Amino acid sequence: MPRKRAYRRKNLGTPELRRRRLYDDTLEPLDLCFKAELIENHHYRAGIHLRHLRTIRFGIANIRAYDCFDLGGIYAAKYTDEKFLAEMNYKYKESTRILDEANCYNIVMSVCIYLEKPKFLKVLSLARRSLEFRLLHKGLTILSEFYEFDKQETREVYYNACNKKTACKLQAVN
Repeated sequence: MPRKRAYRRKNLGTPELRRRRLYDDTLEPLDLCFKAELIENHHYRAGIHLRHLRTIRFGIANIRAYDCFDLGGIYAAKYTDEKFLAEMNYKYKESTRILDEANCYNIVMSVCIYLEKPKFLKVLSLARRSLEFRLLHKGLTILSEFYEFDKQETREVYYNACNKKTACKLQAVN
């Protein structure tokens, strides 16, 4: 009698986590703004790049687990090239200085770095009228110009990826 091969299913998480993913409860505030088409591709990339620069300089802003027995320790540097670090440090300082001058520092840092959900995401129909949204949009526009991101990039790539994820989420829940 031939043996049947065991079918291995992908681990899609617990049913609760799958439901949360389906309703976008696991998305970060910047992702929610992008998905609701409140910000463009270059704004989104600027926010992600700011987070990357801050991570290089200070480390991750959120709580995380680490291995105490790792030989490198928790403060082991990922990047060791001094010239690269100096460049990124300068870029981060300039970014924060520019945001501070434009009075957008607090909202951009809270959404992009500390992942705080802004109030305007609760009522999307009124979001564009909100002062908080206008400051976030202004700050991300300033950053995208500073980082010289291309404003002409299309959202098509992101839509296709999002549609595939949504289809996978629906299949996982059903």
